Amino acid sequence: MFVFYSLLLIIGLVVGSFITMLTWRLPRSLSLKGRSACDKCHKKISWYHNIPVASYFLLGGKCANCGKHISLRYPLIEVTTSALYVLAGYLWLYSDSTLLHELRANTPVFSSLFILISLITLHFSLLVVDLEHKLLPDVLTLLGGVVVLLILLTLPSPQLFQHLFWGFLSFLFFLSIFLITRGRGMGFGDVKLVFVLGSWLGFPYVLVWLLLSFASGALIGIFLLFARKAHWKQEIAFGPFLLAASFVTFFFGDIIIKWYIALSS
Repeated sequence: MFVFYSLLLIIGLVVGSFITMLTWRLPRSLSLKGRSACDKCHKKISWYHNIPVASYFLLGGKCANCGKHISLRYPLIEVTTSALYVLAGYLWLYSDSTLLHELRANTPVFSSLFILISLITLHFSLLVVDLEHKLLPDVLTLLGGVVVLLILLTLPSPQLFQHLFWGFLSFLFFLSIFLITRGRGMGFGDVKLVFVLGSWLGFPYVLVWLLLSFASGALIGIFLLFARKAHWKQEIAFGPFLLAASFVTFFFGDIIIKWYIALSS
C-alpha cells in the first residue's frame, strides 16, 4: 500500500505540473509545446528548476533568473492534483460506490483506476480554467466525453442508453435555463458539460448530482455575498460546482440516497 500511494502521489505531482502549464496556456491560445518560461522575465525555465513543488520551495518561491515571486497557483495545483490522485486510489480500493463497482466489474483491474484518474485530470483542469477565466474549453469537455463514452461502452446496452438518456435530459434542462436567461444564468459551456457528466452518472445519481451542484453553488454564493467578495450582479462560474459534485456523487451517491430515504421515511 505504501508503494501504491507513493506512486500515485508522485504521478499526481508530475501531472499537476502539466496541468499548471495546460490551464495557463490553453485559455490564452498559446502553444502547448516547449518549456515553460517566467511570466516576468520570459526566460525559459531549466528542467531542474521545474521539479514539481520542490523547485518552488528550493528557490524560495522566486524565479532563478530575475528573482521575481512565482505565483502560488503552481505548487497549489500540483499538490491538489497529487492529493486527488491519492484520495482516488484510496476510494478505488475501499469505496462501496455502485458506480465504481460497475466500472471495476466491466474493465480490467487497473484500467478502471486509469480511467478514473484520467477523468480527475480532465475535470480538475476544467475546474481550474473555469475558476480563473469563467471558461470551459471545448477540447477538455470533448476529451472528458470520450472517456465517459469508453466507460458507457463497457455497460450492457440497456444501461448504456439509460445513461445517455439522462445525460440528454440534463442537457435539455440546462439548455432551457441558458435560453430563458439568454446566457446570463450560465454559459453554453456548462450546457455541454452537463451532457457529459449526466451521461456518466445516470439515474438516480444524476438527481443527487444536480441537487449538490445547485445547493453548493447557492451556499458559496451566499457566503461570498456576506463576505463582500461578490455582489448580486456578479457572475460566478458554475462549472466548478458541477465538476466537484459529480465526483462526490460518484463515490458517495449511494450514501446520500440512503440518508435521504431514511430522513424522509
